[in-house]
Amino acid sequence: MPASRSAALAFMLAFVLPAAGPVASAETIAPLDHKVISARVAGRALRIDGTRNDATGAVSPAPPFQLVVPTDRDGTWGARLAKSPKNTLARVIFTMPDGAFVENIGFFSATLPFSGTEARLERFATLLNFNVVPILLKEFPDGQKSGIRKTRVGPYEAVEIFGGYTHPDYGPMQWRLVGIPHPDRRDSIYTLSQIALRSMPLPSVDDFGHSLSGMTLESMRYIK
Repeated sequence: MPASRSAALAFMLAFVLPAAGPVASAETIAPLDHKVISARVAGRALRIDGTRNDATGAVSPAPPFQLVVPTDRDGTWGARLAKSPKNTLARVIFTMPDGAFVENIGFFSATLPFSGTEARLERFATLLNFNVVPILLKEFPDGQKSGIRKTRVGPYEAVEIFGGYTHPDYGPMQWRLVGIPHPDRRDSIYTLSQIALRSMPLPSVDDFGHSLSGMTLESMRYIK
């Protein structure tokens, strides 16, 4: 990966790590229950269409896509589309009613050469593993990568890398990178989710889909 791309990735991640904010203590926090979430979830449809500016100021193409952000009819959690920093196509932050952080998900673009599906998945995994993961984990002394595997996002084959770290304000965190090759274009989307486990407990890494960021990701569709 060229140094310019690595610099751009570093620039992106500097803005999507959870910033300090209201924190619920371990004694008072009421964790969200994904079964309750599934029963109460509504949705806000969003279309993301445009270009991304890399760290040099150049304009690079990004494939248009749409997604549905889960919202709660009863106000148990809130969702907002945060102001996107440079290089971030979209960023959704989920919080408790008092503003305490629950999780977030950011959407970014990357370019993959055309090749077979398996080759593109492997290339995406390599890009994320060697260029994004080190930047993310260097912020946290106990940060670790737990696994890498193939997955699916709606109708698309994808690859995910996941792990954990301890945030100084939010405690144990689960992070998840997902690369989704575009079926018809070189330009593709990848996402970074960060989940505060005190607020959104996940029994295992197979439960990502039950989280709010997981529901958001599952709704993503490329627009032709």
